[in-house]
Amino acid sequence: MNDLEVLKKAQYYIETLTNGVNPIDGVIINDDSALNNARIIRCLFYVNDILKKLIENDGKIVNIKSNKKLFEFDEQLMKKVEIQTYSISLSQIIRNISNVFVDCQKLKYSWIANMLKDKGILIENTNGYPKQIASPSAKEYGITTELIHGNRGDYYRTVYNAKGQKFVIENLLDINKYIN
Repeated sequence: MNDLEVLKKAQYYIETLTNGVNPIDGVIINDDSALNNARIIRCLFYVNDILKKLIENDGKIVNIKSNKKLFEFDEQLMKKVEIQTYSISLSQIIRNISNVFVDCQKLKYSWIANMLKDKGILIENTNGYPKQIASPSAKEYGITTELIHGNRGDYYRTVYNAKGQKFVIENLLDINKYIN
């Protein structure tokens, strides 16, 4: 029996139990059984839903909360990610990627930032906010930290020009070890 068949059998057993029936002999479960406890029944419904989602996705783990697959790099979809001609933030790059990868779990800022830190592109900012800034070598990749003069005062922001945006997108294969 392969893994998918085992999942289907387990899902059948759980679903049968949620309906108050012993899946082995088809006998209705007694009222005084622990399997008739409301908390146990809710738990069985929850597990049944998870097993159904696993079976629908051929046994591959999905994000249970959103019904979306974990982020998977797809070269064809990556080509569809919008590259701006002007400099944008990492948060905007992530939004642009998420607009294309609509069936996948949303990328987390920390996954990409940690990948960029490990590559030496971002470094810890010892002078306050933002927590990470572009390293001196990041400029060659199109990534810089610039001083912005805003209505509420001056602040620093790390931005990614078209070259920097492409760099992030091309290196998304490396984020798998940062996904928790």
